This record gives sequence, structure tokens and C-alpha cells, in this order.
Amino acid sequence: MTRDKDNNWQGDIYPPSWGGSSRQMPVQEQVDEYEYIAPDGFGYPVYAVRAKKDGYDDANPYESVKRDPRFYRDIVYHGSTFKGKVINTASGADKVGATNSTTTGYFLRKILRESWNRDKSFSISGPPVWRLPEFIYIYCEAVNETAGPNAEIYELLNTVRKRAFMVPIPAEAKASKALMDEYIKRERRVELFYENNRIWTTRLYLEPSSPKETAKEQAWQGAGSTNDQRSQKAWPYPKSQRMINGMKPVEDPAGKIVVDGKKYKMQRYFIESRVFVTPRHYLFPIMQDELQKTPTLKQNPGW
Repeated sequence: MTRDKDNNWQGDIYPPSWGGSSRQMPVQEQVDEYEYIAPDGFGYPVYAVRAKKDGYDDANPYESVKRDPRFYRDIVYHGSTFKGKVINTASGADKVGATNSTTTGYFLRKILRESWNRDKSFSISGPPVWRLPEFIYIYCEAVNETAGPNAEIYELLNTVRKRAFMVPIPAEAKASKALMDEYIKRERRVELFYENNRIWTTRLYLEPSSPKETAKEQAWQGAGSTNDQRSQKAWPYPKSQRMINGMKPVEDPAGKIVVDGKKYKMQRYFIESRVFVTPRHYLFPIMQDELQKTPTLKQNPGW
């Protein structure tokens, strides 16, 4: 098991309206990976070409279509209910950017037990280091890479989804290695969210130096003159680990989200740049005393 979580940790997660300091929070890049349930009964990413036709509205991203149930389990968002209270990230203690509040527009719900109050002492076990779904993903990925997609791995992935009350992957993935790979990677990011997994999988797939992801990064940078314009136009965001985006509520008479009697639409926005230098940040540096002990040992690239 990973390190236990206690009432002090929960205080770092709770929204300020419940006495929390919101030191850890989901980012928009994670939120976008939760699929929506289409009219045909299958799950698709919200950034799919068909999403808008199926009813997805980026100004009302949480309720315009039904999202993967794991989204509602894992994420607290503007207009959602937490501990019996509707969360408002447009004003008040939980406003985006307010003291101790979220900077991304989201609060974490995963692992929390809302019936526990942070002023009471308690301890819970964090997620296990290994879970059966990860073994399933490893196996499915290996089969997909060596023999190609088939009905077996299709059913295995759907077994995990079914346990979370999520609809199946579209059947065409059984005949497309690239599409199956896309679903496996997205499943990893959703099912294993906040379980100390993402930091390693982005390196496993070499995403920060992937030609596909760096091309998306260049497209994002060229999508407008301001960061907000870029955030609105160029997504899905690149998995290059070099930036973070969020979603904020904006008052709009035509808005579909009603909180405290006001109508809102959601708007993407750029938060900050992060540093990921390749190949340096794929590896840890070797300690200097180890290099001295073994003169033939070479330092990792970039260190």
C-alpha cells in the first residue's frame, strides 16, 4: 500500500468553503481524458471529431453530455455538489484564484470520504502500488503491440470500464491497433488517476519528445496571440508536460450552468508553463559519490 492518508492530508484537498487549503488539484489535461457516452452507446473522447455533433458543449462540459462515471467520482467542479453543498468557483471562498482555492477550477474528490470531517482524526490507506487494472493494461498493450488488437483485449478493457459503470469502447477498436492504443493509454490515465502513475507513464511512452505531441505543442503555440486564445482553439492539449490549463466560469445570459441564481459558461485558460527538458528529465541523475566509486560509470544525459 502507498502512504496512508489522514485528516491533515484531507485538509490539503478540501475546498476552502469546507475549511480546506486546496494544495492539490486536478488539471484540465486530466479532466479532458474522461470520455463522454455517445448516443450509440459507446465512449468517445470529448475532443473527438464527433463530440460536438453528439451534443458535447465545451461551455457546458460536465452536463451537456453524460461523462464517464469516474469523472463524477474523481473531480469536484463548478456546479457540482460536495458534502451537500453546490460548489461555486466563480465567487466566494472557492473562487478560482482566491486564497487557498483552486487555480485550475477543480478540486479533488478521489479517495476522499465526504462523510468524514477534517476536524476529526482518522487514517485511511491510499491506493495500492499495484492494482489488477494495471496488469490488464500491461497485457493488453503487449498483445496490441505484438499481435495487434483482438476480441480478448477488447473485452478485458471493457471489464474494467464495466466495473466503473462505463460503457464499452467502440467495436472498431478491435480492428485498429492505433485506436486500441489510444484507448489503452486513456484508460490508464483515467482509472489510475492520482495513484502516482502518470509521472511514469508519460516517460514510458516518451510523450514529451514524441513527434506527435511536440507537433500538437507547436499548434497550440500558434493558435492565437494570447494564451487564452490558444487554450480555446488548440486542444486536445499536447502531452508534453510543459504546461497546465484550467477551466473557469464566466457569467453569460445564455449560459447553461446555473449556480446561486446566476448563469455561467465555462472557458478554458492557460495557467502556467512547466519545465520538461529531454532527454534529461526522463532519468534521475546518478549520485556523485556513486560516480566516484565507479569511474567507468557515466552520468545520465543532461545531468
